[in-house]
Amino acid sequence: MQTSDLGIAIKIFSGLGIFSLPAIYLMGRAIQKRLLFKRNKAKEIDKRLVRMQKNIDGAERELEASQNIEDMPDDFKEEVVTFMQKFVAAEKSNLERFKKKHKLK
Repeated sequence: MQTSDLGIAIKIFSGLGIFSLPAIYLMGRAIQKRLLFKRNKAKEIDKRLVRMQKNIDGAERELEASQNIEDMPDDFKEEVVTFMQKFVAAEKSNLERFKKKHKLK
């Protein structure tokens, strides 16, 4: 079968098919990138949430430890405890703002 035996419509459709392959590939990659971006964004939010909660837990442990130190002078101890309380409150505030910003519970 020679090319002259094929109809012009078949030639046009095969040419369009060949030339549309890169466009189809690019559209598929764009969809894949959008899906991956959404998934990675959700994972990053979860990681940051866990990291912030760990920071708060660590700060609360430090606060308890600083309250239980016996060898420290009382005035210095009060300053340390006050500072740690403010730090814990600020971290909790940051966590609440983060949750509100990303509409989390």
